Amino acid sequence: MQPSDYIERRTKEILSMASYDASAANWKSYTRSLEAGLEHLEEKTMFSQADYYESNDYVLRFSDRQKLQELQHKIQKASRVLSSAAHTANMFHEFCNNRQFIKSNGPRKIITQEIESHQAEIVHYQSVVQGLLQRAAQTGDLLTSILQYRASISTLSSTHANNKSLASLIHIGRQGEEDGKIVQKTSINTAALTFVATLYLPATLLSVSMSTTEKY
Repeated sequence: MQPSDYIERRTKEILSMASYDASAANWKSYTRSLEAGLEHLEEKTMFSQADYYESNDYVLRFSDRQKLQELQHKIQKASRVLSSAAHTANMFHEFCNNRQFIKSNGPRKIITQEIESHQAEIVHYQSVVQGLLQRAAQTGDLLTSILQYRASISTLSSTHANNKSLASLIHIGRQGEEDGKIVQKTSINTAALTFVATLYLPATLLSVSMSTTEKY
């Protein structure tokens, strides 16, 4: 098989390696930017009070969970790109070691060393990205737990307040019933006394009693 045949078959691998070589310097800054975003969310989550808010405390919202989810998606995408780059590097390494492509040991050694350097760099950033994925997953679990716990505390507090309001309304209602009974009892007693008075009191005293009752 002629070298040109190998080149034609491995064109995609060669172009991919060239693309990775051009972007290799960006992996450091990109992974650092991902880590910076993760560190911000880690700090908010780890040092925030779980039970309550303080005036100087971090404010955790559902939007923070969304930001973390977006960050995890970016990290996962970086992991897939690096895996593809690692596969391409391995294929290219195999291609360049073929004696029909490079017959001189000198150039082959130089190219092989360059590819192996790329492979080592890819492995390094794969390790970095895997570490970020693990940290993001742990932060996500803790953040979700805090949000759920605070939601349950808020629900219990609202339920307690509602029960207290209901108890107050029931007490007011019962007090109203008791007041109504007292008024009704007073009216019955007044009517009974008036009836007795008509039977036993003299007319003069009865007229005074009736006039007094009408006033009140």
